[in-house]
Amino acid sequence: MKVISICNQKGGAGKTSVSTNLAACLASLDENKKILVVDTDPQGHSTFILYKDPNEIDSESNIVQIFENKDYDERSLIKSTRFTNLEILPSNILLFRAQPNLYKIKNGVWRLRNYLKIFNRFYDYVLIDTPPELGVFLLNALYASDFVLIPTDLEILSVRGIKDLFNTIRNVKKHKKEAKESLEILGVLPNKLNKRVKTHKEMMDTLEKSFGTRFLKDQQIGTNAKLSRATLAGKTIMEYDKSARSYKQYLNLAEWLKERIANE
Repeated sequence: MKVISICNQKGGAGKTSVSTNLAACLASLDENKKILVVDTDPQGHSTFILYKDPNEIDSESNIVQIFENKDYDERSLIKSTRFTNLEILPSNILLFRAQPNLYKIKNGVWRLRNYLKIFNRFYDYVLIDTPPELGVFLLNALYASDFVLIPTDLEILSVRGIKDLFNTIRNVKKHKKEAKESLEILGVLPNKLNKRVKTHKEMMDTLEKSFGTRFLKDQQIGTNAKLSRATLAGKTIMEYDKSARSYKQYLNLAEWLKERIANE
């Protein structure tokens, strides 16, 4: 089982779009592979796209259970999606109630990691959608992960935010190493790219200079109306329109990811 966190503490970077569309494309590449999406964002956007309105989910069917000191059925928290080999651990606003408790619990940042270990032989890929903050849920995602993928929009504040995230990852990596576990940055993924916008081209150059080989220029994801409409409809781009350029880009990203982590 390979666990990948989709992280960026800056809002608007497109973490949910990357998490859900990448998961759907991974599922389509090989129906024998089992994929789990974990929604650690109380906004529940991945839950909305892959499962249902997060406001319809009660606390007994919610990721909040693993962050509270209660007995629960581990398997019952995971829900099927309309994709036969893709499941989701859903979230909603109730997750906020677990946040204060996690800061008090010993090893609270390991809760998600310990939960996912139960399913180590069941899933091939786990993608974790994270909230836009350097908080306890992001830390849980990092401690649970083998890899980190960092989507970024093409705004001027992106570089500063990513460098802050790198520092957080570096600290988590030290603690994971003590537990004989690893954490590797897959790269910085340019997202929502519009090549007709001059500042986007300039930011692409800036990001490449800042992050070198970690900048995933060849895996870039563009912005287009079809992708936006798919999200509003609660669908992945694969379901909404396979003729869209962004579908081909997400498929390319899925193939790259599969090959990149195959031998790790």
